Amino acid sequence: MDSCCLGPFIPDSNTSLRSDRTIDYALAAGVNISIQTCEDDTCSDHKPLLVGIACDTVLKLEGSRIT
Repeated sequence: MDSCCLGPFIPDSNTSLRSDRTIDYALAAGVNISIQTCEDDTCSDHKPLLVGIACDTVLKLEGSRIT
């Protein structure tokens, strides 16, 4: 998409409560992002979003018991 190799991630449905438009999105490189809209009540003019990020990187912390 640009010189940083960013790609767009778009929600599964429109994100505006005022119109039938998608006004929220994410740009990222090197990870897979899933964006879903919630139909919960909100005081905003945007629908609440659930974002899932998946990557292959494993972070091992020093002193951690998780292997």
